[in-house]
Amino acid sequence: IFHDGGGRQLDARRVRKAFYVALEACELPTGKAGYCLYDTKKTATGLLLDSGLSDAEAMDFSGHRTASMLHRYRTKTAKRHGASVRKRDEYLAKVFADKKPADADKVSDFPMNLVAVQGFEPRT
Repeated sequence: IFHDGGGRQLDARRVRKAFYVALEACELPTGKAGYCLYDTKKTATGLLLDSGLSDAEAMDFSGHRTASMLHRYRTKTAKRHGASVRKRDEYLAKVFADKKPADADKVSDFPMNLVAVQGFEPRT
């Protein structure tokens, strides 16, 4: 994950030392209750995939050998979740436009009624 400006991989010991020195300088916790170097790998993997790189390109950059390992490091973010919800809603709008079932209006109102009755907060 850590490369210099020329694309060469940095020495892992130097990166680890610099990481923990930076955490101490910022007075951020380390260890089990704090941050570790692998947290940066999770962030970097999400950024690589969000930037539009294919799985193969991201794997080449990050050093993951399989797509399943790559996706273990991809954490869920509100932005990514919101994009997924919008894609789903667009798909459902197309489905309902093509096949207007008799109860389509009732179905589309269900989430808001659930919020009103149960006090759930809608997610975006």
